[in-house]
Amino acid sequence: MITYTFHEYLPSIDKFSEGVLALLAAVLESSPAELTADLQYQQARQPLQVWLALADKQVVGCKLGYERKPGHYYSWLGACTLVSGDRVLLAS
Repeated sequence: MITYTFHEYLPSIDKFSEGVLALLAAVLESSPAELTADLQYQQARQPLQVWLALADKQVVGCKLGYERKPGHYYSWLGACTLVSGDRVLLAS
């Protein structure tokens, strides 16, 4: 079963943010260090809001965005995994 959680800010380094970094690194073919720098930069400019999809307490999907102006949300970055049989599919 997949559950969804919403965070009004990017969580500090914990199991969920590590899961987000691992997922985004795999999908975007970037290093976790590079992604961390990008996320910290964006968080300093405008607080990131984060939706997480969790399966068995593991991050299997994420969507990051921020409010561009009152009432307007910018969907910035997202990724998900799909486990099908013995294959793991990644998408952004």
